[in-house]
Amino acid sequence: MSSSRVHLREVRRLLGPAAEPLAPDDAVIAAWAPDPNYAPRQYRLMYEVDEAGFRSLAQQAGLAVQASPEASEALWRLPAGVAMTGWTADAVPPGAGLQAQGAVGMTVTSMRWHKQQLFIVVLPA
Repeated sequence: MSSSRVHLREVRRLLGPAAEPLAPDDAVIAAWAPDPNYAPRQYRLMYEVDEAGFRSLAQQAGLAVQASPEASEALWRLPAGVAMTGWTADAVPPGAGLQAQGAVGMTVTSMRWHKQQLFIVVLPA
């Protein structure tokens, strides 16, 4: 089984009931662990979804949707050693996208949507 499938299975376990809609099979996923001998401290997912789909996913996860903030947030930058083709969450112009964040299952989950692309950061709690 590929590492991305293993990571996807773990993300789904951590997210609990919200997992299926938030972590679909076609999501691009990467994990970050500063030491490869320990469990990942962050998971990042991305996939395409329209604005209505993003709003629906946020609602299903119990998260409120807001405009992305005017200030840059370090959360959206990829950690050293993590590469994801197409990850542009950190380049969304201030106020141009939408965000939702909060506790989901056994995680703190942040979602950012911009131009049909959904970016998700999952931090095990």
